[in-house]
Amino acid sequence: MTLSQCHTLLDVLIPGQALSVPSLGRRTQAAGEKSGSLLEVFDEYARQRVRDGAADEIYVRAPALMVVEQESLCWVCGRLSEQVSGEAWSQEFFAAAELGTSGTRRRLGVGQGRGPGERPNGMSKA
Repeated sequence: MTLSQCHTLLDVLIPGQALSVPSLGRRTQAAGEKSGSLLEVFDEYARQRVRDGAADEIYVRAPALMVVEQESLCWVCGRLSEQVSGEAWSQEFFAAAELGTSGTRRRLGVGQGRGPGERPNGMSKA
């Protein structure tokens, strides 16, 4: 959602009281900067509780590689990437190796010498 769209929606919800688009942008940036250190604490807490992870990519300006916890759909790892490739995914899976239990690493195939697209025994393509 763009800042202009946010402004339009706010103007519908609180007519005549919505901040200007530049003001919304400045406040959004300031809130993001303030929340960064808090998000690091939440990320550390959440990552330790992941039992099953699912990896996929979404496309915004550039591909975003992401790993979500399957039960809650909490996004636990993710980054923008220049490309969607085996090498890019191997870096993301390396980050995912920090997640929760060894079961997560096993389910993602991390640290088991697998190449891109190879799955653990008994794991079928979804």
